[in-house]
Amino acid sequence: MSSANNEAAISSKIANLELQVEPPSHLELAKEPLPELTDSVQEAAVVDSNIVTFPEGTPLIVKTAVANWTLLAQRAASRKYPDRDQDIEQWMDHYLNTLLTTGWSIRQEATAWTVKKVHGSTVHKEILGLLPALLGVGTTALALATLTLTSLRKMSEDSPWITLFNRRAYEARSIGFQIANCDPGDAGSAVLRGADFLVYAERVMYQILFFKFESNEARMASRGILLELSADTIARHGDEVSAKVHGLISQAVAAIEI
Repeated sequence: MSSANNEAAISSKIANLELQVEPPSHLELAKEPLPELTDSVQEAAVVDSNIVTFPEGTPLIVKTAVANWTLLAQRAASRKYPDRDQDIEQWMDHYLNTLLTTGWSIRQEATAWTVKKVHGSTVHKEILGLLPALLGVGTTALALATLTLTSLRKMSEDSPWITLFNRRAYEARSIGFQIANCDPGDAGSAVLRGADFLVYAERVMYQILFFKFESNEARMASRGILLELSADTIARHGDEVSAKVHGLISQAVAAIEI
């Protein structure tokens, strides 16, 4: 496929995506505007039920592109697979495929899913135990992800960040999500080192991160993946993605000071 045809295919894919536009639960976010991303400062963001961290120096245009694209992919997956308990693995595959067909590329193939039974612990503690292998020991990605989870743990359960992250899992028995770090690459590109998680529980969840496993049948699957979004793709298609998710951003993306 020629470069021109490929660019046209990406534009067509973005334009024709069907997105979930209604909140996935009745949880109410704060009436005050959610905090917005800031240029170059170290911070994190809750993007629907994903967490993305940004090291100091990350340009706002890169942060915005990553937030918009990951929101686009989550809402496309939720529209395609609305049954949160039956289609969670297909949901995660569709999320990744949407990123790849709208401009992202795989820099390092995803590792195989690793599944473990969990009991008598909370989701965030299990995640913290898995992150070093998925994000790399001693890396900025690991340090920022750990710092963000610690910051969220200190928040009240009705804070807008926790509420936002929990909305897709509310009254579900399974959920897929990603914790990732965005490194600004050369000339304005974005490199996303992600840890994907699937959580399966025997009883209904009303939250994700701080849900406590109480059944021997609760399981958590995880894998690592490395993706890249080029500066050229951001320049060519960033506005198209922004326009596609414009009506969703104010209630789906919230910056976190870390």
